[in-house]
Amino acid sequence: MDEIKKLEKQIFDKNYVNKIPFEFFDFLAGLIVTPDGIDTEIPSGEVETFFLTNKNDLILKLKDKINEVFDTSYTYFWQAYTKLFFSRYADSFKKNATYSVRRIQTPEEYSLVPQVGIENFEDKIYVAFEIDKYIPKFDNGEIDFDTLVEREKKEHNILAFFSSITSIHFLSKIIWELFKEKTSRSFVHYRFVYGRELEDLVLELSFETLFFFAKTIYRSVNEEFNFNYVIDTVTEYYIKTTVADSFKFSGDMEQLEETLNEVFDKHFNKMDQLTDETKDDLLVEFVHIILAFIESGLAFPEYFYEIKYREASDFDKQDYRVQYAFDLYNYMDNGMISPNILESYGFIITDDSMRTALEESFLNEHLLKRFLELDR
Repeated sequence: MDEIKKLEKQIFDKNYVNKIPFEFFDFLAGLIVTPDGIDTEIPSGEVETFFLTNKNDLILKLKDKINEVFDTSYTYFWQAYTKLFFSRYADSFKKNATYSVRRIQTPEEYSLVPQVGIENFEDKIYVAFEIDKYIPKFDNGEIDFDTLVEREKKEHNILAFFSSITSIHFLSKIIWELFKEKTSRSFVHYRFVYGRELEDLVLELSFETLFFFAKTIYRSVNEEFNFNYVIDTVTEYYIKTTVADSFKFSGDMEQLEETLNEVFDKHFNKMDQLTDETKDDLLVEFVHIILAFIESGLAFPEYFYEIKYREASDFDKQDYRVQYAFDLYNYMDNGMISPNILESYGFIITDDSMRTALEESFLNEHLLKRFLELDR
């Protein structure tokens, strides 16, 4: 591989790369989106002609070296380079693939495409919170979709995630305001030194609290009972069994307590000017506030959903690199599931992991730059 890298460095200088037909990069991009075409798709003859007439001696050496390393017998340089590129891409993807969810058009919205035109639809945005930790993967980094669907039937992580993020603004805001009002640890000083860090702490504490109760409610769903009855039963139980002034979580909130302690440790470790005594005091104050909101019934998600998983549409596969998707249905005020899809989302490789895969596949800043121009 060292000899291959040496030849690549000799060939792919800035001037050379800027002259490569743009179709070559579009060809590679198409195979990233639809890898099944790697044995059938070919670029135009213009691509191979360029390689044969520019640094031909080095190009032939590189092609022969690739054939030697991979035990192949490619005739054309573009074939050999494609093999090299996707070998590196697969290695990087396996190590670095992480996933997010992207808002995509619902099936109902797609039905309007012939009338309106896809270019007139509002762009969908990424959800701001990371979901990769809920995604099972194969050894090659791809989503293990069947395992995901079966696991979510029991764990409800993605449902709980959406119930949490739709309520987090309200809860985090009131926790933050109450903390500023009640804290006894010279908060005025810490607000200026660690204001952003403390706000981030409050945001994560709020999310994990909502997430715990959302999962508890989803796990308690029983077809014999209306969903509102389940929500009310779970909520009332925790309200009655929580005493904020005890500064203690009840036994059945042990998992929540452990998670919150991990959050405290992670964020406090970033605040090196805080003394251990101050950290302990702040922890006690936050715990009291969270318990008070549980006791008052304000620490529970407001919105709940049903989810249906599916393969993505051909458009989403091509345009957004989405292979799998899901539709969200909201629970209505009467405790029944709405018949209409609220939103649709697709699982998508994160920008950071895609960037890393491309960097490690090209191993050349000039090639990478030309490739990224495809998105402009």
